[in-house]
Amino acid sequence: MATVTFVVPPSWNSVTPLSELTCDAPTVREALAWFTERYPDLSKRYATPDGEIAPWALVTLNQIDVRTLRGLETTIDPRGGELQIIASLMGG
Repeated sequence: MATVTFVVPPSWNSVTPLSELTCDAPTVREALAWFTERYPDLSKRYATPDGEIAPWALVTLNQIDVRTLRGLETTIDPRGGELQIIASLMGG
C-alpha cells in the first residue's frame, strides 16, 4: 500500500490535530474514506452525501486534479503521494 500525506486547509486545524496527516491507501477513494472516518464533520466541506467529490471542492493527487485522472478510483503510487483537499471559500 501507498502512504498518503493529506494536506488540508489551515482553517481546518481547529478540527484536525495537524495540518498534515498520513494513512496507507491504494486509491483516492480509500484515502478519503480513512479521512472521513476520522473527521466526519469535515466531509461536508469536500464531499457530497453519497461520498463523491463536491463540485465546489478540489482534490489533487501530487498536484493533479483527480477528476482529470480516474476520479476517486485513481490509484496511488506504491511509493506514496500527497493528497490535497481544497474547499472553496463561501460567504461574503
